[in-house]
Amino acid sequence: MPRQKNYIDPSRNNRRITTKIWEPSYQNFPAPRPLVLLSHGTGGNRMSLAWIAEALAACGAIVAAPEHYGNSSSTAIPEYFVRYWERPLDLSFVLNHLLAEELKEKIDASRVSAIGFSFGGHTVLTLAGAEISINAMKAAAQLKENQAEFVLPEIGDLRPLVANLVPPTIELRDQRFKAIVALSPAMGLGFVNADQVKRIIVPTLIIGADNDHIAPLKTNAHRYRDLIQHALYKELSPNVGHYIFLPESRRNKDSIYFKDAPGVDRHQIHQQVIQNIINFLNQQHLL
Repeated sequence: MPRQKNYIDPSRNNRRITTKIWEPSYQNFPAPRPLVLLSHGTGGNRMSLAWIAEALAACGAIVAAPEHYGNSSSTAIPEYFVRYWERPLDLSFVLNHLLAEELKEKIDASRVSAIGFSFGGHTVLTLAGAEISINAMKAAAQLKENQAEFVLPEIGDLRPLVANLVPPTIELRDQRFKAIVALSPAMGLGFVNADQVKRIIVPTLIIGADNDHIAPLKTNAHRYRDLIQHALYKELSPNVGHYIFLPESRRNKDSIYFKDAPGVDRHQIHQQVIQNIINFLNQQHLL
């Protein structure tokens, strides 16, 4: 079972970063072990990617999943749904603590990677060096064809918040992360040229879903794939939607978050994604 840590970042108004931590059996996998940080999607939580965490811990990794305050299911604050810079800062802050506290002797600091879904996909790309254009996002938000990417089931219409967004000038890249995995990454409308991703030099895996209506392939996964020329790209099909990366649920089968198209087996897709991630991290000697 994972344990929970409650971190407080005093540099950001005592921002709370509640984090789940999974550890492997050190009897089977002697320390030091690789570390993987997870970044959930918008309106998700620290358990959203538990199915990935459990699989990686079973392979010998330490896994940490911070909950992004203000952009989670339990702390939904509209303004924080567009404050993209808070998320990579969360992961870097948690990494600082993991490497300085009780796990420091158990973690191999040279083998750290990050995996993110949706908004979390953009988060890990940002950690690797991606630089979003807010002007491009603001222009895209004014176009009717992009409405689905700004009017979200989790919170509603974000376009007024995007229009007034003034991000800080701050370095978000964290070179301690040696590889990243972006699952149906969002925020692709803020990327218009390769200069914005030229600092991404670490191995990158992007996994898209062919029937994604929340972060459509054309403006998101495919755009990142085309701009990050060294990225490895995988696509889930047929008829696989955005929320395939959320956990399986027997109780909420009719919810848009857990209801898949006929013929789509979420459990089977999860096993496929896990194997893709394991293969990728093994190739980079990060698992």
